Amino acid sequence: MAPRAHNRTSRIPHTPTTYGTYHLASLASMLLVVACAKEAEPRGQIIVTVGTDLPTVSQLGQDPEISPAVAVDTLRVDILAPSGDVALSQTFVLPSEEDWPVSFGLVSSEPKARIRIRAFRGESAGSGLVLGAAVVEPPSRLSVDRLIEVSAPDESVQRVGVVLRGECIGIPATFGASPATCIDASTKSGAIDGDLDGAPSGSTLGTWPEARGKPCTAAALPNRVCIPGSYSIVGDDLLAGIADGKDLLDASPPHPVIVRPFWLDRTEFTVGRLRELVKSGAFADELPRTASEEADCTWLGPDDPTNDTLPVNCIPFESARSACLASGGDLPSEARFEHASRGRGQQRIYPWGDERPTCCAAAFSRIMPGQLGNECEGPFLDPVGSHPKSDACAGIGDESRDGVLDLGGNVDEYVLDAPSAYTDPCWTAAGVPVDPVCTSTTPTKALARGGCSLCGMARAAGGMRQTEPPSGWRTAGFRCAYSDTP
Repeated sequence: MAPRAHNRTSRIPHTPTTYGTYHLASLASMLLVVACAKEAEPRGQIIVTVGTDLPTVSQLGQDPEISPAVAVDTLRVDILAPSGDVALSQTFVLPSEEDWPVSFGLVSSEPKARIRIRAFRGESAGSGLVLGAAVVEPPSRLSVDRLIEVSAPDESVQRVGVVLRGECIGIPATFGASPATCIDASTKSGAIDGDLDGAPSGSTLGTWPEARGKPCTAAALPNRVCIPGSYSIVGDDLLAGIADGKDLLDASPPHPVIVRPFWLDRTEFTVGRLRELVKSGAFADELPRTASEEADCTWLGPDDPTNDTLPVNCIPFESARSACLASGGDLPSEARFEHASRGRGQQRIYPWGDERPTCCAAAFSRIMPGQLGNECEGPFLDPVGSHPKSDACAGIGDESRDGVLDLGGNVDEYVLDAPSAYTDPCWTAAGVPVDPVCTSTTPTKALARGGCSLCGMARAAGGMRQTEPPSGWRTAGFRCAYSDTP
């Protein structure tokens, strides 16, 4: 029996299993059944057709501007008992365009059937248990969650259609006395029996506007790189548990963000550039400490060009921000920095990709007096942009997807956000924030991103988060970001 064209039909096993006060074998209303296109439809059946406006993983190879972070390949359907517990669960693997929309049938003798449907990327999911059996557990922050309630027909077929929309990513359904669910951009908390007519088609796949990179519209300026905007993810479960109670913050759990197009300095802010600002009178904030005040500081005063090609370090956070404001921009947010560093949704481990770092790839892990465990030779800091991709370094280098340099080494870089855990309310609000910035009126530390010359190679990972004294440190520098529109 062939499945319907462009549909996938499946069966949830009806296994006698005790679940709380319910005996699953007695719940005929909770049985998903196969519906054959060439046979009569079962009587008293609900046919649910599910589509989405998110792209599938198969579309990634067709359109390089689709953010891989938003592509889906898995659907989980839970049939809920009257108590609200999961009575039956089925996971559909749907990686291709031909798999969507997917239909399933539900035989129901109860007056209403409540169904929870979630779309997500299988590789980001965890594991759970339902009725003692292992199931794939969708990540709530990165999934589209839809709860529906359907009135069951007596002796006919009830057809309903559901479209899982990108605007509903990260908005879980709510239960209790007044259950609600996200339906679309205008209805983030709608009735669970609403918008249930029509049959979705495959033409909606990948049509969510935020799924694709949006280019910059402003004219390019020297030393600035356009970072197209799209859906992205900050945080990395591979870095879970790295917080050390001192300078490293945990980089987990991941959170979805939408980043609008912006411009980013191709290189770190240099001594020469700061000298020009000071001489022009555009910068009148606290200057960096000099090498005579602290070893390895690169600032030698406004009249000394010796270190002009080196990144500015030993500069207070507020002074770094003032330099960016005087240049027409600001410090990048965490979301902007990680969006650029990890390939705009490609979830790269390092700015250049997933290849393991080597000493030629970036200015990191430099051996310095009193520094233990480091392995690379070289000066404390290199001139900015010294490590582009090259054949001499097996095709890698400290260069991002868009051509931004030194995001993984040299100096780590201030970002606009204050240090906050990814479990803080700033990051855990429902939905997908647009260009989020988590600030504090009384920051005791500054937040920095990217590796540094004295940092081990692992610190070059794009998801790493570290703190710095707001007064400035020799390993901390900065670069500026600029809005694409006034």
